[in-house]
Amino acid sequence: MNHNNPLIQKKQNFVLDSKVLFIDSNDRDIERWPNASEFEINCPQIYNNVESLRLSNIMLPNHFFNISEHLQTNTMIIDFSGQERTIVLEDGYYKHSHLKAALQKKFTAIDSSFVIAYNEINNKYYFGHSSKSFRLLFDKVIKYSTCDKDNYKIDIFSQHSDWGLGNLLGFDKQTYISNITSAPNILSFPNETTRWIELSSNVIVSHKSSNLEHTQFIYIELDKYNKCDEIKPYLYYNYSNANSGIINSAFAKIPFIPSQSNSSLINYGYLDNTSYFQPPIDKIAKLKIRFRYHNGMLVGFQNYNVSLSIEINQLRNEMNNYEVRTPFKP
Repeated sequence: MNHNNPLIQKKQNFVLDSKVLFIDSNDRDIERWPNASEFEINCPQIYNNVESLRLSNIMLPNHFFNISEHLQTNTMIIDFSGQERTIVLEDGYYKHSHLKAALQKKFTAIDSSFVIAYNEINNKYYFGHSSKSFRLLFDKVIKYSTCDKDNYKIDIFSQHSDWGLGNLLGFDKQTYISNITSAPNILSFPNETTRWIELSSNVIVSHKSSNLEHTQFIYIELDKYNKCDEIKPYLYYNYSNANSGIINSAFAKIPFIPSQSNSSLINYGYLDNTSYFQPPIDKIAKLKIRFRYHNGMLVGFQNYNVSLSIEINQLRNEMNNYEVRTPFKP
């Protein structure tokens, strides 16, 4: 028999077999991976001929800290009466009401005549003292301790955005000097009937609107299986307008959408997060997962765990399906 007969054509069919793998960071080796933001798991079976991977859903903790030493956003320096004072806020998830109250407590500990206010209309912070001048030193470099087990060190202050507590409050990297003012639009807010501070007080107002939601996007890395490209963050383009990027930097980018419960469910409807592989991956026996922000800093899940589901699509070969065309007989 001539196996090379062109009149007999073998047609090979493949079936796409989908499996869903449930992963919970609570099941990681806690000795090797103490943080839920980065861990490795052994798959319950070896997955062969993997054509694609898809993040089908993920359950995240509802409260990520937006002010913390880990994020390098909990410290500022004030110069008062010729002496520099360092203000350190407790790590946590702050809303504007919390932040205003925390700052007021810290400044009152320096001098009881300090008043901190937050204007809900323009989303700005107001710092005032009834009788003495003061300076806010947001151009001073603050040294943060970096946890050795995180195996990375990122200088947040070198970024042009999201560089620290000053940026969250709406300030630039510079020294701000208080000015004596009696301007009605500064000493009182449109939604309030009384002044927040006395006339002719020393006041500093944030230059820009405050932003406490700088941790609203999370990047997921799947080691060896990332298919998303990413622009390098926080670059200064002094001589060129060309962007610089990272190839295969992440598996998915997910928005953080708070809910009323203790956790937030993000499903496939919010994002496109499928990685295709050609040729298919021969086998997958383990997966290493990493949760980070755009600047590479690991997400701080604190004492919470994260749960996710990954759809694994495998190509199965059907060997018994042939189409045969017989020769024409006159």
